[in-house]
Amino acid sequence: MECPYVVLGVSKESSQKEIKRAYIQGVKKTHPDMTRHDTDAEFIRIKEAYAKILVTPHIQQTNVDWDSLPYLVVEISNAKDVKCRCGTIYTDTDQIGPVECMTCSHYIEIIPDA
Repeated sequence: MECPYVVLGVSKESSQKEIKRAYIQGVKKTHPDMTRHDTDAEFIRIKEAYAKILVTPHIQQTNVDWDSLPYLVVEISNAKDVKCRCGTIYTDTDQIGPVECMTCSHYIEIIPDA
């Protein structure tokens, strides 16, 4: 996956407010309900980029191997029917820790309920 900061058009030194503003602008331009163009893929790309940044605020200003981070972080009570971005439903979601997709290389991180 490409760097989420590049996807949102901001630098790694951007504030959370600037990142959120870029995300909102991107969503407004690409949301399927707000445009008559086929922008589903770009909309998902923007949402995933923003989610990656939200999951990793403590490492925001470091060089990150984005492929090594989980696709999603999910509480165990919500993990049962989570789908990978490839469409496969994750299996073995009843334990805390990483769960790999059986179809592609993505994985989710299952955490305890808050």
